[in-house]
Amino acid sequence: VLDLPYAPPEEYDFEIEFTPLDAGKSVNQYLAAAGHSFAWKLNAYGGRPPIFGFDLLDGNPARNREDAFVRKPLKLEPGQRYTLRVEVRRGSLRALVNGVEYVRWSGDINRLNLEPIYKLHNDRHLGIGSDMRSVVFHRVEVREVTGKGTFARTPPPVPAATGASNSAPSAPAVP
Repeated sequence: VLDLPYAPPEEYDFEIEFTPLDAGKSVNQYLAAAGHSFAWKLNAYGGRPPIFGFDLLDGNPARNREDAFVRKPLKLEPGQRYTLRVEVRRGSLRALVNGVEYVRWSGDINRLNLEPIYKLHNDRHLGIGSDMRSVVFHRVEVREVTGKGTFARTPPPVPAATGASNSAPSAPAVP
């Protein structure tokens, strides 16, 4: 999971473009709302037909419930480019794959949470990732609908314990 150091506003659209490089399981978007994280999973759990859904809902994965997911015959083909967009609104979520609506869900966003294995550094951040699949992410974009999101400050680098470094020397400071 790549934790993106950005906390979105209450309502936003989160869009990614990616290309799978091989067969495997899911490609995931990690979302934040109401102060906690949850995921939109494309081809979740390697199910057949594939599962596309929000996880977890009431602590249950998509494969173990009846709402906030769908089974579709779409197979992620290696080398083919895909676009995913999730629209987060007060009390509702809408997920699209290549511009086609796959899931629309309304309810209490607090019912959604994230599996502990995928926990982000900050529950208010967004993230991207994949499960047992190599993926190239071409674009990650957030459209703020209400309010402004905030970028997290990057922590200072930790100095090497031995004084040795694998990086090039830093540029001189400009007055």
